Amino acid sequence: MLEKIKDLRVIICGGDWREVELFRIWEEKGLQVKTAGLERSEVITSKKIAELSDWYNADVIVMPIWGIEEGGNVKSKLTSLPLNVVNYLQSSRKKRLLLLSGSIHESVLSNISDRIRFIKTSEEEELTLLNSILTAEGAILHAMNTSNISINQSFCLVLGMGRCGTTLALRLKGLGAKVTVVVRREESQALAANYNLDSMKFEELDNYLTFADFIFNTVPEVVLYGNSLNYLNKDTKIIELASKPGGIDLEELKNSEIEVQALPGLPGKVAPKTAGENLHKVYTKLIIHHLDFLKGGDNDGDRK
Repeated sequence: MLEKIKDLRVIICGGDWREVELFRIWEEKGLQVKTAGLERSEVITSKKIAELSDWYNADVIVMPIWGIEEGGNVKSKLTSLPLNVVNYLQSSRKKRLLLLSGSIHESVLSNISDRIRFIKTSEEEELTLLNSILTAEGAILHAMNTSNISINQSFCLVLGMGRCGTTLALRLKGLGAKVTVVVRREESQALAANYNLDSMKFEELDNYLTFADFIFNTVPEVVLYGNSLNYLNKDTKIIELASKPGGIDLEELKNSEIEVQALPGLPGKVAPKTAGENLHKVYTKLIIHHLDFLKGGDNDGDRK
């Protein structure tokens, strides 16, 4: 399968140790791959750091799951240097480019070249499901390491029942926890029943907060507001798994004894090798799927 893309020039830009693993796999398999913002890894030699000409000749650029921020900035855990890609994505670009990124800030997206096809990797179902497993494992590991009680027989509230929330709830239940998922819609409650999970609506949450040993949030918008925080037990462990702004009203917590543990990017922290293999599996298929565009089969790029 990789034979189809070995003539493509690829740059992996930013991220963490999972992107390093992705680079290692692709280089080992003979792809023409270079990197930016990963130089703290011993795997990356100076010859594998992208130069200016590489950027303009690239066929594929891979960005982190957290994406491209306002102004074109890209975060990396493995560099102290600023990473900005806006110049390489603008309308003056002559070569077609497949851009894989978790997101792109609207100010950047509105100005990228029409010769770029943007694939929003944070919406790829296969990758989301694979990452949910690693996120759930990492969240449970953190809960066990930071608490003086067992997961078994603890009362756990899981806020949200998307891919991550469902995976986490099932694994907590498998460890013997008393799990309740907190949801918005009747359809989600029906899904919880299908998995033999207890559930409640967010309107009922205040009545149960004081009994919770662990609260895991997976909703990427505030669902636990200031008034609700008054019901919390100071010994409750609150673990934030959602991307910013997250689901907890942090402003209201500033003057309390309650602490929220924010754990972004768990797949790259707890299991970077597996996370990198997951990226390889999904991204390779995406690139092959869009080969016609890169080879000139379609007239224009698009923004997925």
